Amino acid sequence: MNVIEGNEAAVNLYKKFGFKVEGILRDRYYKNGRYYNIIVMSKVKGE
Repeated sequence: MNVIEGNEAAVNLYKKFGFKVEGILRDRYYKNGRYYNIIVMSKVKGE
């Protein structure tokens, strides 16, 4: 699952459901003349 960095509400919600931050993709998303980092999150069955 990918989340735009700065969207703390989404990150906190996904963490509540067991997702963990796996990494950050720097300057991956471009919108309105600006690049944004993407937070990569995942959930592994059994963890």
